[in-house]
Amino acid sequence: MGTGGATLEMDGGGGDTRRWRRQLDGAVHASPTVTSDHVFVGTLQGVLYALDRQSGDVTWKTRLNRGIESSPTATDETVFVATHQDRLIA
Repeated sequence: MGTGGATLEMDGGGGDTRRWRRQLDGAVHASPTVTSDHVFVGTLQGVLYALDRQSGDVTWKTRLNRGIESSPTATDETVFVATHQDRLIA
């Protein structure tokens, strides 16, 4: 993970070919969280991404102004992340 950002890649499972690949604006410290519809991942630069699980397209992203150092936790309607300043954000 260089200074240009991390690359997140989703494969088809079981050795299938790559499904999609997405370049992110920032380094990633924790594992992404995968739900039935989305992949959620946060960067050390404080950007939380929601990516479409099937296509890898950015569904939405938000800047939290605090580095995200933990894996997001997702419910049906809310995504929770912890920042490097020990803040829990929903």
